[in-house]
Order: sequence, then C-alpha cells, then structure tokens
Amino acid sequence: MLGTEQASIEIFQDQKKIPYGWRNITPVALNDKPKWDWWELTYADGRTFGSWDGSWAEAPQGYVKNLSIHYDHTVYDGPYLSDTGHAAFYIFLPEMGYPVHTWEFMSHLRQLRTVKFGAWVRHDYFMAARQEANALPRPYPHWVIFYADGTTFTEGQDGTWEDAPLDGVVVIRGRDGGLVQGNDYYYWDNGRLTTTHNIEDMLATAAPEIKLGTRSYCQWPPPINPQIEGVSS
Repeated sequence: MLGTEQASIEIFQDQKKIPYGWRNITPVALNDKPKWDWWELTYADGRTFGSWDGSWAEAPQGYVKNLSIHYDHTVYDGPYLSDTGHAAFYIFLPEMGYPVHTWEFMSHLRQLRTVKFGAWVRHDYFMAARQEANALPRPYPHWVIFYADGTTFTEGQDGTWEDAPLDGVVVIRGRDGGLVQGNDYYYWDNGRLTTTHNIEDMLATAAPEIKLGTRSYCQWPPPINPQIEGVSS
C-alpha cells in the first residue's frame, strides 16, 4: 500500500497537487512545528488558490470549501496530506508556520488591532457623541474616536489607530469632518475610514489573513442601509 501512495506522489509532484481521493495516510511522527511543502484553498465556486499562486494574504476572500496542506517528508514517516473542510474560518498562524481551520476568528482579529468594534448605546448618548464630534473645527487635522464610556481617542495626540481601544466605538469623526457611525466594525480601506456590519467585506480589507469558510455567519445580518454605513477620511 505504501508503494501505491508513494507512486501517487511522484506522479503528481510536478503539478504540486495530489488527487483529492487520496486520504488514507496518517502521520506517525510530528514535531512542535511541522513544515509544509504547499497548501491549497478550494472555494465553493470551484476556484483554487495555492501557495504557488501567492501568499496566504493574497488569496482571495470568499467561501472556502477545503484547505489542503502537504507536509514536509522530514516531519512525518513519509509525506502527509491534510484536508479540512466545512469550517467557519481558515487562518494562517505565523507562530505555528502553517494555516489552520477554526470556528472562532475573533481572538486572532483582535490581535491584529486593525478593526475597532462598535457599541449600541441609548439614543441620547449617541446624539451627545454626535454633537461633540460635530463641534470640532472643520477641517480637523486628526480623526477622533468617541466611545460609549464617554472617553475619546485622538490621532497623534493619543497615538495611532492600532493604539486606540478596540471596543465601544459610537462615532468616529474623520479628518474631513465626516462622521462614521452606526455599525459593528470600523477599519481603514485605502486611506478611508469605513464601517460595516458585513464580516466578509471587513475581513477582505482589514484582515486578509482570515478566510471565510462555507459554514459561517458572515451573511447575517443582511446588507445594511447605505444611509447608515459611513465612509470618511
């Protein structure tokens, strides 16, 4: 049987792929940090993107159906192909050195600090934050984040975007005087502050390291009213 498996590898190694029907190899030796020869994402619409096509971050966002990883021969007693599918998210972990599937992405997203998270507050609190934001001079040279606990964070004066607290955003006043408000996620998109409820849009821009699987809750809630979604600079 081992000879058949080895022959399959030799036949397909030029294409850097192994037939998807080949699933019966199990690892017998594993160190703390396995090395992979290649990985490949297969999307629900039939597209594929492998490590030979670019980096993990360059892989398109979409609904990933399957993640295949072919591990280094020196780690296992013979080569080993790992397939995982039907997960909610797929993440490349630098500390591990290879991509993994997971049902929880928030802890990794928070470590990146590229996204701030909105808070739902009483209407009078929300209007007070808007009034304070609008009272700033126009134009104002810095963006300012207004939080649910009444605190603010000003660009430059208090630090960078990554330094700002992650949770409790009510309103962000952009450098151009525009207000960004009313959603779950706040992040930068090509130099513009953006906010949305949509996980797929947010991950594609602010966290390309995280890929959506075919079983996720990214499609809920449905697309929001464009009058609520804000964009500013």
